Amino acid sequence: MAISARLFLAVILLSGTVLAQWQQIPPEMVEELYKAAEQGDAEAQFELGFLYFTVAGIPDGPAKAVTWFRMAAEDGNQWGVSFF
Repeated sequence: MAISARLFLAVILLSGTVLAQWQQIPPEMVEELYKAAEQGDAEAQFELGFLYFTVAGIPDGPAKAVTWFRMAAEDGNQWGVSFF
């Protein structure tokens, strides 16, 4: 995954701007997370779940978050285990 997506997510989390609108998240970042998550990257799965869990304006966000947290947990991500 490109460093820009990880850096952007870190800035969101560290700044406390986790309840931003979904439309404010760069589409390329979400695409990068999806690609990595679908290829079994447990960290990307957790990060995608965290976005679904925390960002406002996502249809079925909490349900999708649980799905990604479960996948991350199954792939060995400890944060995924904690959130699932």
